[in-house]
Amino acid sequence: MTTCVWRAPTAACHKAKLGFGLPDDDAPDESECRSSPADLAYTDRDIEDVQRRRERHRADAADPPALKPRRDRAEA
Repeated sequence: MTTCVWRAPTAACHKAKLGFGLPDDDAPDESECRSSPADLAYTDRDIEDVQRRRERHRADAADPPALKPRRDRAEA
């Protein structure tokens, strides 16, 4: 999970609106949201979520009763 840090010059949603000939209202448009590194940032909340998912993947990768494909996917 990441947080949008919308800036008109780099916002993919802004460029998409202009490409479709829509009005330039200088505001984010969630219906045209596109994830790109220029528009996203990790907050403390996001980092905690990533850390929880990482620990869950590590536990799944080390679970002997789990099927090997599942362990391999979790390890990757």
